[in-house]
Amino acid sequence: MPRIVTTYREEAKKKVLDAALTVFKEKGYFKSTMEDIANRLGISKSAIYQYFDSKDQLLMALYTSGPENLRSQFSAASKRGLVATAKEVFDSMGTRENADLFADFLAEASRNPDLQKVLRDNIERFNAIVEDLVKERNPKMSPEEIERAHQVAAMMGLVFNGLASWLAIGVPDSEVKELWGKSVDMLLGPYETGIVPKARAR
Repeated sequence: MPRIVTTYREEAKKKVLDAALTVFKEKGYFKSTMEDIANRLGISKSAIYQYFDSKDQLLMALYTSGPENLRSQFSAASKRGLVATAKEVFDSMGTRENADLFADFLAEASRNPDLQKVLRDNIERFNAIVEDLVKERNPKMSPEEIERAHQVAAMMGLVFNGLASWLAIGVPDSEVKELWGKSVDMLLGPYETGIVPKARAR
């Protein structure tokens, strides 16, 4: 019985999160209410509070799940290659709706320490995912080359978030996707071919 209850709770929480994501994208985070989300689900607002105490908690939960969703996307498309997969990920995640929600998240995080921690954790997890993928493709890297791969992963994250900001301020999608593609080629391309960039001597 406990397992059935736990499974039901997890499924119910996922439905609430899915509804929240839809509402946040349609109305924007700041204009959305818990009542909007409840209406989307056809349930009472009090039912949502059984799983999430506030709208902030919903936002945190959505962004906390982001890196693992990213890892799943890479795993599902890994046979097509690291570079091609990275470009496909941006096609699915780098949308104007997601960018607008990310802008709302940053605005809210600027005054909410809990959201700031979620964002910092996401950055570290994103970097780890990209670094792991690079190491899988190039298992014989030296410690110095692994450190460089870590830096490349960090730069990928910076480019991704920067381009999301560009989308949020109205830069054309085609321009943003072209720049993402060039960045992927430049940063991940060498690891795809097996020609690992050498770390510079200090």
